[in-house]
Amino acid sequence: VRAWFQSNQRKLLPTIFIVGDTRGTALVAPIAEVVTNEDLEPRDLLTLPRAQSSRQTGQSVVALNREQTAIVYGFPGMNRSAPERYAFDLLASVVSGRGGRFFDAIRDKQGWTDTVRTTNIANARGGAFYTYVAVSPEKESDLRAALDAEHAKLRTDGVGSDELEDAVQFAVGVQSASLQTRGARVLEYARAVFSGAGVQSVARYETAIRAVSAEQLKSLIQRYLAAEAGKVGVVRGRAR
Repeated sequence: VRAWFQSNQRKLLPTIFIVGDTRGTALVAPIAEVVTNEDLEPRDLLTLPRAQSSRQTGQSVVALNREQTAIVYGFPGMNRSAPERYAFDLLASVVSGRGGRFFDAIRDKQGWTDTVRTTNIANARGGAFYTYVAVSPEKESDLRAALDAEHAKLRTDGVGSDELEDAVQFAVGVQSASLQTRGARVLEYARAVFSGAGVQSVARYETAIRAVSAEQLKSLIQRYLAAEAGKVGVVRGRAR
Protein backbone atom coordinates (compact mmCIF):
# COMPACT_ATOMS: atom_id res chain seq x y z
CA VAL A 1 0.00 0.00 0.00
CA ARG A 2 2.83 2.39 0.84
CA ALA A 3 4.56 1.69 -2.48
CA TRP A 4 1.30 2.29 -4.39
CA PHE A 5 0.71 5.55 -2.51
CA GLN A 6 4.23 6.81 -3.24
CA SER A 7 3.89 6.01 -6.96
CA ASN A 8 0.29 7.05 -7.58
CA GLN A 9 -0.64 9.71 -5.01
CA ARG A 10 2.35 11.25 -3.24
CA LYS A 11 3.76 12.72 -6.47
CA LEU A 12 0.52 14.36 -7.57
CA LEU A 13 -0.17 18.07 -7.37
CA PRO A 14 -3.25 18.33 -5.14
CA THR A 15 -6.31 20.43 -5.79
CA ILE A 16 -7.46 22.15 -2.60
CA PHE A 17 -11.10 23.11 -2.06
CA ILE A 18 -12.18 25.64 0.56
CA VAL A 19 -15.84 26.37 1.26
CA GLY A 20 -16.81 29.19 3.64
CA ASP A 21 -15.48 32.51 4.88
CA THR A 22 -11.66 32.59 4.89
CA ARG A 23 -8.76 34.96 5.42
CA GLY A 24 -8.17 35.07 1.67
CA THR A 25 -4.55 35.07 0.55
CA ALA A 26 -3.38 34.86 4.16
CA LEU A 27 -4.87 31.36 4.26
CA VAL A 28 -3.91 30.26 0.75
CA ALA A 29 -0.33 31.61 0.57
CA PRO A 30 1.38 29.20 3.01
CA ILE A 31 -0.45 26.23 1.49
CA ALA A 32 0.52 27.26 -2.05
CA GLU A 33 4.14 27.78 -0.98
CA VAL A 34 4.44 24.26 0.36
CA VAL A 35 2.80 22.74 -2.70
CA THR A 36 4.85 24.65 -5.27
CA ASN A 37 8.12 23.84 -3.49
CA GLU A 38 7.47 20.14 -4.02
CA ASP A 39 8.33 18.30 -7.23
CA LEU A 40 4.72 17.32 -7.96
CA GLU A 41 2.98 16.31 -11.18
CA PRO A 42 -0.47 17.51 -12.27
CA ARG A 43 -3.00 14.87 -13.28
CA ASP A 44 -6.35 15.53 -14.91
CA LEU A 45 -8.93 12.83 -14.28
CA LEU A 46 -10.61 13.70 -17.58
CA THR A 47 -7.53 12.45 -19.48
CA LEU A 48 -7.96 8.97 -18.01
CA PRO A 49 -9.80 6.35 -20.11
CA ARG A 50 -13.58 6.40 -19.78
CA ALA A 51 -14.99 3.40 -17.95
CA GLN A 52 -16.37 0.86 -20.40
CA SER A 53 -19.55 -0.93 -19.40
CA SER A 54 -19.27 -4.69 -19.16
CA ARG A 55 -21.11 -6.52 -21.92
CA GLN A 56 -21.78 -9.41 -19.60
CA THR A 57 -25.44 -9.68 -18.66
CA GLY A 58 -27.53 -12.26 -16.85
CA GLN A 59 -27.02 -12.89 -13.15
CA SER A 60 -24.40 -13.74 -10.56
CA VAL A 61 -25.42 -15.71 -7.46
CA VAL A 62 -23.53 -16.33 -4.23
CA ALA A 63 -25.07 -18.49 -1.49
CA LEU A 64 -24.41 -17.66 2.18
CA ASN A 65 -25.62 -19.10 5.45
CA ARG A 66 -27.82 -16.16 6.42
CA GLU A 67 -31.54 -15.57 6.86
CA GLN A 68 -31.87 -12.84 4.24
CA THR A 69 -31.36 -12.54 0.50
CA ALA A 70 -29.93 -9.37 -1.05
CA ILE A 71 -30.67 -8.58 -4.71
CA VAL A 72 -29.24 -5.83 -6.92
CA TYR A 73 -30.53 -4.92 -10.38
CA GLY A 74 -27.81 -2.90 -12.12
CA PHE A 75 -27.60 -0.93 -15.39
CA PRO A 76 -24.86 1.21 -16.94
CA GLY A 77 -25.21 4.87 -15.98
CA MET A 78 -23.69 8.21 -17.00
CA ASN A 79 -20.67 10.20 -15.86
CA ARG A 80 -21.30 13.32 -13.78
CA SER A 81 -20.77 15.82 -16.59
CA ALA A 82 -23.29 14.16 -18.95
CA PRO A 83 -26.70 15.90 -19.30
CA GLU A 84 -28.43 12.55 -18.74
CA ARG A 85 -27.09 12.51 -15.18
CA TYR A 86 -30.04 14.64 -14.03
CA ALA A 87 -32.59 12.38 -15.68
CA PHE A 88 -31.02 9.37 -13.94
CA ASP A 89 -31.23 11.17 -10.58
CA LEU A 90 -34.87 11.96 -11.25
CA LEU A 91 -35.63 8.39 -12.28
CA ALA A 92 -34.15 7.16 -9.01
CA SER A 93 -36.63 9.41 -7.20
CA VAL A 94 -39.51 8.15 -9.36
CA VAL A 95 -38.95 4.51 -8.50
CA SER A 96 -37.67 4.53 -4.92
CA GLY A 97 -38.39 7.86 -3.29
CA ARG A 98 -41.07 7.69 -0.61
CA GLY A 99 -44.20 6.82 -2.53
CA GLY A 100 -42.09 5.79 -5.56
CA ARG A 101 -42.98 2.90 -7.82
CA PHE A 102 -40.70 0.21 -6.42
CA PHE A 103 -41.26 1.41 -2.86
CA ASP A 104 -45.02 1.26 -3.37
CA ALA A 105 -45.24 -2.00 -5.32
CA ILE A 106 -42.79 -4.05 -3.27
CA ARG A 107 -42.72 -2.62 0.22
CA ASP A 108 -46.12 -1.06 0.86
CA LYS A 109 -48.46 -3.30 -1.15
CA GLN A 110 -46.73 -6.64 -0.78
CA GLY A 111 -44.90 -6.16 2.52
CA TRP A 112 -42.03 -8.35 1.28
CA THR A 113 -39.19 -6.12 2.42
CA ASP A 114 -38.26 -3.09 4.50
CA THR A 115 -35.44 -2.10 2.14
CA VAL A 116 -35.95 -0.85 -1.42
CA ARG A 117 -33.35 1.63 -2.61
CA THR A 118 -32.51 2.84 -6.12
CA THR A 119 -29.30 4.84 -6.55
CA ASN A 120 -27.68 6.72 -9.40
CA ILE A 121 -23.88 6.85 -9.14
CA ALA A 122 -22.31 9.45 -11.46
CA ASN A 123 -18.51 9.64 -11.28
CA ALA A 124 -15.86 11.36 -13.39
CA ARG A 125 -15.48 8.65 -16.03
CA GLY A 126 -18.57 6.49 -15.72
CA GLY A 127 -21.61 5.62 -13.67
CA ALA A 128 -24.14 3.02 -12.62
CA PHE A 129 -27.87 2.90 -11.91
CA TYR A 130 -28.96 0.16 -9.55
CA THR A 131 -31.73 -1.00 -7.27
CA TYR A 132 -31.00 -2.84 -4.02
CA VAL A 133 -33.58 -4.88 -2.14
CA ALA A 134 -33.40 -7.21 0.84
CA VAL A 135 -35.96 -9.99 1.24
CA SER A 136 -36.51 -13.27 3.05
CA PRO A 137 -35.15 -16.16 0.90
CA GLU A 138 -38.56 -17.78 0.35
CA LYS A 139 -39.86 -14.55 -1.26
CA GLU A 140 -36.99 -14.08 -3.73
CA SER A 141 -38.86 -15.38 -6.79
CA ASP A 142 -41.97 -13.31 -6.04
CA LEU A 143 -39.96 -10.15 -5.48
CA ARG A 144 -37.91 -10.58 -8.66
CA ALA A 145 -41.08 -11.16 -10.68
CA ALA A 146 -42.52 -7.94 -9.26
CA LEU A 147 -39.34 -5.98 -10.03
CA ASP A 148 -39.22 -7.36 -13.57
CA ALA A 149 -42.85 -6.31 -14.07
CA GLU A 150 -42.13 -2.78 -12.76
CA HIS A 151 -39.13 -2.38 -15.06
CA ALA A 152 -41.19 -3.56 -18.03
CA LYS A 153 -43.99 -1.13 -17.13
CA LEU A 154 -41.48 1.73 -17.01
CA ARG A 155 -40.18 0.88 -20.49
CA THR A 156 -43.71 0.71 -21.90
CA ASP A 157 -45.54 3.52 -20.08
CA GLY A 158 -42.82 5.91 -18.98
CA VAL A 159 -43.64 8.33 -16.14
CA GLY A 160 -46.86 10.27 -15.50
CA SER A 161 -46.93 14.04 -14.96
CA ASP A 162 -47.97 13.87 -11.28
CA GLU A 163 -45.39 11.18 -10.64
CA LEU A 164 -42.75 13.34 -12.32
CA GLU A 165 -43.58 16.42 -10.25
CA ASP A 166 -43.43 14.44 -6.99
CA ALA A 167 -40.06 13.02 -8.03
CA VAL A 168 -38.71 16.50 -8.85
CA GLN A 169 -39.65 17.77 -5.39
CA PHE A 170 -38.09 14.72 -3.77
CA ALA A 171 -34.82 14.97 -5.76
CA VAL A 172 -34.47 18.69 -5.03
CA GLY A 173 -35.09 18.08 -1.34
CA VAL A 174 -32.53 15.27 -1.17
CA GLN A 175 -29.89 17.41 -2.88
CA SER A 176 -30.54 20.37 -0.57
CA ALA A 177 -30.38 18.18 2.52
CA SER A 178 -27.13 16.59 1.34
CA LEU A 179 -25.41 20.00 1.24
CA GLN A 180 -26.23 21.07 4.78
CA THR A 181 -22.74 20.43 6.15
CA ARG A 182 -19.56 22.18 5.03
CA GLY A 183 -17.82 18.85 4.52
CA ALA A 184 -20.55 17.70 2.14
CA ARG A 185 -20.31 20.96 0.19
CA VAL A 186 -16.55 20.63 -0.17
CA LEU A 187 -16.91 17.10 -1.54
CA GLU A 188 -19.69 18.10 -3.94
CA TYR A 189 -17.63 20.96 -5.38
CA ALA A 190 -14.62 18.66 -5.65
CA ARG A 191 -16.64 16.06 -7.56
CA ALA A 192 -18.00 18.77 -9.84
CA VAL A 193 -14.50 20.01 -10.70
CA PHE A 194 -12.84 16.62 -11.11
CA SER A 195 -15.69 15.31 -13.29
CA GLY A 196 -15.61 18.27 -15.67
CA ALA A 197 -19.16 19.34 -14.76
CA GLY A 198 -17.79 22.55 -13.21
CA VAL A 199 -18.59 24.26 -9.91
CA GLN A 200 -21.59 25.95 -11.52
CA SER A 201 -23.30 22.56 -11.82
CA VAL A 202 -23.84 22.51 -8.03
CA ALA A 203 -25.85 25.73 -8.05
CA ARG A 204 -27.85 24.85 -11.16
CA TYR A 205 -28.84 21.36 -9.99
CA GLU A 206 -32.46 22.29 -9.24
CA THR A 207 -32.86 24.08 -12.58
CA ALA A 208 -31.45 21.09 -14.46
CA ILE A 209 -33.69 18.64 -12.60
CA ARG A 210 -36.82 20.70 -13.29
CA ALA A 211 -35.95 20.84 -17.00
CA VAL A 212 -36.23 17.05 -17.43
CA SER A 213 -39.45 16.12 -19.24
CA ALA A 214 -41.49 12.92 -19.10
CA GLU A 215 -40.57 12.28 -22.76
CA GLN A 216 -36.86 12.54 -21.96
CA LEU A 217 -37.26 10.14 -19.07
CA LYS A 218 -39.06 7.57 -21.20
CA SER A 219 -36.37 7.80 -23.88
CA LEU A 220 -33.65 7.33 -21.26
CA ILE A 221 -35.44 4.32 -19.76
CA GLN A 222 -35.79 2.63 -23.14
CA ARG A 223 -32.15 3.28 -24.08
CA TYR A 224 -30.33 2.52 -20.85
CA LEU A 225 -32.67 0.28 -18.84
CA ALA A 226 -33.37 -2.24 -21.58
CA ALA A 227 -33.74 -5.77 -20.21
CA GLU A 228 -30.71 -6.99 -22.14
CA ALA A 229 -28.51 -4.21 -20.69
CA GLY A 230 -29.02 -5.14 -17.05
CA LYS A 231 -27.35 -7.52 -14.68
CA VAL A 232 -28.65 -9.08 -11.48
CA GLY A 233 -26.49 -9.86 -8.47
CA VAL A 234 -27.89 -12.10 -5.73
CA VAL A 235 -26.51 -12.93 -2.31
CA ARG A 236 -28.86 -15.78 -1.51
CA GLY A 237 -29.66 -16.74 2.05
CA ARG A 238 -31.14 -19.96 3.34
CA ALA A 239 -34.88 -20.37 3.79
CA ARG A 240 -36.11 -20.84 7.32
